[in-house]
Amino acid sequence: NIINNIKSRKILLLTQPFSEDHILDTEEEKISIYKKCLENYDLKEVIIKTHPREKTDYTKYMKDALVISDPIPFQLLDFLNIRYEKVITIYSTSALNVSKNSDIIWFGTKVNDKLYKKLGDIPLEKYK
Repeated sequence: NIINNIKSRKILLLTQPFSEDHILDTEEEKISIYKKCLENYDLKEVIIKTHPREKTDYTKYMKDALVISDPIPFQLLDFLNIRYEKVITIYSTSALNVSKNSDIIWFGTKVNDKLYKKLGDIPLEKYK
């Protein structure tokens, strides 16, 4: 059932444990960043793949998105030939592993002043 739901969506958001790791003070700050990242997309097209350490229940905040919190090896999805048009992230290097033939939308830490001040600039070019 999850595989069929995944196949029907075109955009993958990879999250990170900013509030759990105390990089941001509150979960609300983290949610507002991800809402900003997704503001130009239809949430009915979005899969939110949460980081394994995250505690956030994204279904409370982005009801139309498909949220996957279970650990799923993305190599399996690749094997099943599941592709995304866009892979969106702040700076998760996992985007580089699941994004064959996908546009990577890499926001970097400049998307939020606190992230930028605490972590510095993390551009995509650093990992290419």
